[in-house]
Amino acid sequence: MKLEFDSIAELKEFYAQLKGTRGKKGEDVDDAPAQPAIGPALTPAPMAIPTRAEASMAAFNPTAFAPQAAGAGQAAPVFPVAAATGPAPEVLALVKSINERANASIGANPASLNDALKFFRDSIGPDAAQATLQQIQEHFLPRMATENLMKLAKLMGLA
Repeated sequence: MKLEFDSIAELKEFYAQLKGTRGKKGEDVDDAPAQPAIGPALTPAPMAIPTRAEASMAAFNPTAFAPQAAGAGQAAPVFPVAAATGPAPEVLALVKSINERANASIGANPASLNDALKFFRDSIGPDAAQATLQQIQEHFLPRMATENLMKLAKLMGLA
């Protein structure tokens, strides 16, 4: 089938006749509902610009996000909570003595730095595989379990 039109007016007339004639097989073509409009009819209306009064009521207030004073609006805890204070004093004392022994050993023989690093890295585990001596002394040793620190101290001749 070939359709030919002599003018745009004929095309528009033909198109107007076709609108709403599509339907399912077996249905009467004239009873088919018209297709919904596409385009501006389905787009939502633009939002209204707030008036000056609405804008001032909804203005950003940075003080609303300031931290509350101690005890203001805070309920008492249901169970007593101990404040996080870090490692126990005995652990810190043990770490300090291990660090002092390691630093004294490295100070007497700077070539032993690689040996000390290997010793600590092997003792701590894979987490410290790339750690420097300072990182080991400041971060990894204080977080070690007390039993493991005692073993390190024994190996270093401290206990």
